[in-house]
Amino acid sequence: MRLAFLTREHLLIWDKRRLSRFTLDGLLDGEGRFQLHKLPSLLKVVRNLDYLAVGPELALLRTGLFPNLPGFPLDEAVLAEAERSPLLEGESLTVAHLPLGFEERKTRLLYAAMSEKVTELLSRSLRLKALEPLPLFFWRQIRSLSKARRFIVLENLSHTIAYFEDGGLVGFRYLSLPVDQASPALADEVVRSVGLFGGVGAIEEAWLVGLPEAFDPPPGLPVEQVYRLDKVMPEYALTGEPYLNLRHRPQRVGEGLPRQIQVILLVSAVVATMGLLAHTYLQTNVRRLERLYNQLKSEQAVVVVPKTETPQGVGLEGLLGSISARPDRLWFTRFEASREQIRLQGEALSPYAPLELAQALGGRLVLLEEKGGARAGLYTWEVQLGETQAR
Repeated sequence: MRLAFLTREHLLIWDKRRLSRFTLDGLLDGEGRFQLHKLPSLLKVVRNLDYLAVGPELALLRTGLFPNLPGFPLDEAVLAEAERSPLLEGESLTVAHLPLGFEERKTRLLYAAMSEKVTELLSRSLRLKALEPLPLFFWRQIRSLSKARRFIVLENLSHTIAYFEDGGLVGFRYLSLPVDQASPALADEVVRSVGLFGGVGAIEEAWLVGLPEAFDPPPGLPVEQVYRLDKVMPEYALTGEPYLNLRHRPQRVGEGLPRQIQVILLVSAVVATMGLLAHTYLQTNVRRLERLYNQLKSEQAVVVVPKTETPQGVGLEGLLGSISARPDRLWFTRFEASREQIRLQGEALSPYAPLELAQALGGRLVLLEEKGGARAGLYTWEVQLGETQAR
């Protein structure tokens, strides 16, 4: 797996247990904004990456409290909050978020945002599987290594401190001082940061992530044990939490639209497919009758016209009614129909919702799988209605 880390000054590429560093120049303008038109020259250095983590000049990474109320459009609220950042002002954005905890009627989220132009350019040019802000990759790796109840992570690519307690991220912030330049002032800022996160007393462990070279902790840091990390474990690039993948992907038809609109789109697809099936059926019968007529003329034979069977299976009216009344926490992504069978595919937040749909339609649930990684808890499913004729 090929990994890369992009900062304002360097591009670090990890390939086959070897770290290569490329010095960058002139990628930021006078206001510290990344210059998009200079990215093509940067992309000449590397191709076919699996994972890319980018610094705060390109990707926004924040925590925040959002209302936790039924029907509250959380995705829209995260997008609106991200659009307030001067870094991304006036841009169409790609956003992702992850819950960190819950308070009374509020959800604490870790969220990321990035210019849609940049995500599309990087994803397509590099064929990325994941694109996210620094330093989430290191947090996942260290969570797998540490057994401490309370620990902090300092990393020198985007100069952040993160505080973890009981295996979960409590908070993080960008430091005003470089973390790889040890000083008493840096130790004081680390202590103040932990206090802002609600941490009290000595910390069991401090993990110092130094790439391409390890660094020493600031003097007077109130921790029991210090670990220096200068190696990358690629297996954590695409698994674990926190994980906020901003990789550009084409949007599926109806994705992100209200439920009523999704139902209308699906019903339209059903009607169009049934119409096509009916047209094909009529055309087939017309050709069959023409052959029978020509046979009568040429052979003067007595032809016994076979009896037409009564159509069996799920009727259009029943199918549309079941789709309109589909279970909650379930949506459709694909529909296929033929004279032999109908296949419905989709995703669900509950493993019971696809089973309810199959029972309502009188069909079979032939696939139910839980997605892994950051999308755990999301199920893909397929329902088949066999030996079906349109009627």
